[in-house]
Amino acid sequence: MVSVDGMEIRSREIVALLGPNGSGKTTLLNILAFLDAPNSGEIWFGESRLNWAQVNLQPLRRRVTLVARPPMMFNTSVLGNVTYGLRLRNVSRNERRVRAQRALAMVELQGFEHRAARKLSSGESQRVALARALVLKPEVLLLDEPTSNIHSDFVPQIEALLRGLVNDNGTTIVFSTLDPDQALRLADRIIDMHDRKVERERTAEQA
Repeated sequence: MVSVDGMEIRSREIVALLGPNGSGKTTLLNILAFLDAPNSGEIWFGESRLNWAQVNLQPLRRRVTLVARPPMMFNTSVLGNVTYGLRLRNVSRNERRVRAQRALAMVELQGFEHRAARKLSSGESQRVALARALVLKPEVLLLDEPTSNIHSDFVPQIEALLRGLVNDNGTTIVFSTLDPDQALRLADRIIDMHDRKVERERTAEQA
């Protein structure tokens, strides 16, 4: 469970941050990823209240993964990008390759391992960034408009993949979107945002 000044993200749920550009969705995702401190209020992760001045946030950051928009590709191969976080965690070379290939298959990029990551299309880059997050098996997955550059034909597969992460792995997912229909299709709960504030929270059934 993650709580930000009264707004609670519960384990094993999908939460949509819905609102126009500039409404504060990306800022909130950065706070949830422990990258930016809030201007006011408190953040709790589980039973622990974060003290930004005293706590080493690196262990928490390894439990939460943010897929930013636009995704940054390292100047190496697709395989090098997807295995980057695993190398930092001292995962063996063989296991890195196996996990990377599995993650690339999940986003239907089999055979892309040796392509130059910075020469991919925007949609392919977005899928590589998602695979790079999936190999880490985070407790909390944060996604900034995860299908914004992906061809509409592939959006249902990505949404099904995200739902499967919750059902199969117990992953908690928070994603931002401009699309009310996507929020209704995918989220258990919707947080409407405007002018960098939470306007209301509702379930899909209440929409």
